[in-house]
Amino acid sequence: IKYAVKFLYHCCDISSSKNHLRIMNAQLKGFNTTNHNYVSCFKKFGLILMCFLAIATITTRNSDLSLYLSNLPTHEQPIPKDVANTTVATKVVEVSDIEGRMRDRILHMKDVCSKYGLDVRGADSLHRPDPWEYIINKEHKMIWCNVFKSSSTSWMYVFNILAGYDPKFLNRTKKVPLQMARDKYGRPKLEDMQSLLHDNESVSFIVGRNPFERLVSGYRDKIQNSFPRSIHDKIRRTIASRYRNAKLPPMGRSLPKNMIPTFTEFVAYIVEEHRAGKELDMHWSPVYSFCTPCQFNLGNIILYATQTEDTKYILKKAKVFDKIGGVLSLNPSKGSSSTHNTTSYFVAQLPKQLFYDLVQLYMIDFELFGFKIPEFEDYKSYRKPMDGTDPMPTTKMMKTRSPRG
Repeated sequence: IKYAVKFLYHCCDISSSKNHLRIMNAQLKGFNTTNHNYVSCFKKFGLILMCFLAIATITTRNSDLSLYLSNLPTHEQPIPKDVANTTVATKVVEVSDIEGRMRDRILHMKDVCSKYGLDVRGADSLHRPDPWEYIINKEHKMIWCNVFKSSSTSWMYVFNILAGYDPKFLNRTKKVPLQMARDKYGRPKLEDMQSLLHDNESVSFIVGRNPFERLVSGYRDKIQNSFPRSIHDKIRRTIASRYRNAKLPPMGRSLPKNMIPTFTEFVAYIVEEHRAGKELDMHWSPVYSFCTPCQFNLGNIILYATQTEDTKYILKKAKVFDKIGGVLSLNPSKGSSSTHNTTSYFVAQLPKQLFYDLVQLYMIDFELFGFKIPEFEDYKSYRKPMDGTDPMPTTKMMKTRSPRG
């Protein structure tokens, strides 16, 4: 009521009219009592006139306000064509870009598979579909190959949430995420996986990372920083024993820093193991043999350079983004210049022959995911003179041998 009265005062200038009434009333005081009724009637007439003017003013202003409001856009009114087209086009381009990106990557992978004859069936492990390392969530029809050191921690977290684990529990538990996932999903059967891949609603994918980045990440995590008595502690002791004439401390005791294998020794070891036909550790095993992607009709490839967009696309396509998006956090540094610099620093320490032996080992992976085949000169600016702190492999190890598979 208070604001309404103020509005009336503003619209009709009631205060000014009251002043006029006071003046008129003072002038009328000279009339005798016989004219009292005339004075009373005049006052009433003045008040009625004021009310009429107020109502007329409010009506006029309300009419103007109604006209103004009617011209304002509402959620029910159509968006102008130029704006609507721009907005919709932007969204469509974003989605179509990612869809096109996925399609191009898959087509490229199929071309590389055909180039190396990995898409045909055969008796050996490279020419048979192997679902062993895949995880399948049948409820959401998601299929993923767990490539270690390729966003595996993040995607294991996703699949464990979809399996029913509480995010708070996952953040505090000491249990191994992979084992927790296997407890829920088990190992997929080939027929189940192939059947789901034929379902148009299924979402299958693999994560591709630059092989050198993945290898350096595996070396730093599992060789430089392995726990005593772990499988990777045994591997680094094997490497140190093979390439050094030094007595190692017994198992259970930490390996002194100066006895931890260098990156050069580590690479020499995996190259030699691979040439001997031995299975490499899952953290640096080539993807083309670890997941046999050429033997499956996968639908999507996530790459580190676009992993944020790719991940959101996969989650939305599988209709789990609302459930996962709020708790999934990707490391923004992955694929960044700092990762590239760190990788380049380690790779630059390799002698030329060992460098190209390593390229040969991961050649198919480089090509499968569309990465440039590295050249020795690419790391020239990162290369430092060897000062004896990074022992070189023996001449026997450095002999050129025909690459395997």
